[in-house]
Amino acid sequence: MRLAVLSDTHAPRSWKACPAEVARRLAGADLILHAGDVCRAGVLEELAAFAPVRAVLGNNDTPDVAAWGAPETLELDLDGLAVAMVHDAGPAQGRTERRRQPRGTMGLLRVEGGRLLEAEIVPVT
Repeated sequence: MRLAVLSDTHAPRSWKACPAEVARRLAGADLILHAGDVCRAGVLEELAAFAPVRAVLGNNDTPDVAAWGAPETLELDLDGLAVAMVHDAGPAQGRTERRRQPRGTMGLLRVEGGRLLEAEIVPVT
């Protein structure tokens, strides 16, 4: 099972349309996970043209994202692997990652037989 993982697309400010490199990486995905801050449900609809989408609500999401079906937390069984997703960076103090990265990235996962076989973060902008 090939999974694409996105978060914080912040449409329409950061996401006017699916970037070409994101689209290239979505080709062949079995499932797309969006970890919140979609901001507009149209992004989820756009992503659904590539593969089924599961998403959680972020703190910047509008009511149409909830109406689309994004809950606050999500638990999934991905080919036998239990996965949970939530949009929460925790308190700012002590956070090891910067909030504003110089490039956009996305995650690519491969799951098989209940095991995570590959996990990669790739630049897309």
